[in-house]
Amino acid sequence: MAFPKTRLRRMRATETHRRMVRETRLSVDNLIYPLFVVHGRNVKREISSMPGVFQLSTDNIIREAKEEVNIKITPNDIDIVTVCHSYNPKNNKEFIQFYAICKRWQGEIKNNEPEKCGELKFFSLNALPKNMVLYVRDGIIKTMNGIRYYEYGWHGEL
Repeated sequence: MAFPKTRLRRMRATETHRRMVRETRLSVDNLIYPLFVVHGRNVKREISSMPGVFQLSTDNIIREAKEEVNIKITPNDIDIVTVCHSYNPKNNKEFIQFYAICKRWQGEIKNNEPEKCGELKFFSLNALPKNMVLYVRDGIIKTMNGIRYYEYGWHGEL
């Protein structure tokens, strides 16, 4: 069958029809911005396996959120919900990762640093990008499934 020359749009004529046939729904509940939190004040350490990505203390996360994506958050806006005890057999190091959810913020999310970040993209939690770092993908999925603690890398997941 050949592709039609005319595309009928009757199913998208009104907002009610568009809502009924919409394939993807995106809300603020679906937004993820991975941050790597460390204890202390004024801490910013680059993660060697992810150039340009840093471990940050809470005060720096609050500052970075304002500088990079134009939102204001407070420590009370952030809930740490999942903890991961991980092991990397390649360098024989253990890590603790904390996954947090930002419950609220003030401001409209926008890319304040286009010279450092080509674009901001938002993905449905059901369609995370394929090229994500595996342990970050795993942590996001476990966090969204309500898992409070898990271990990674100890059983050959890497």
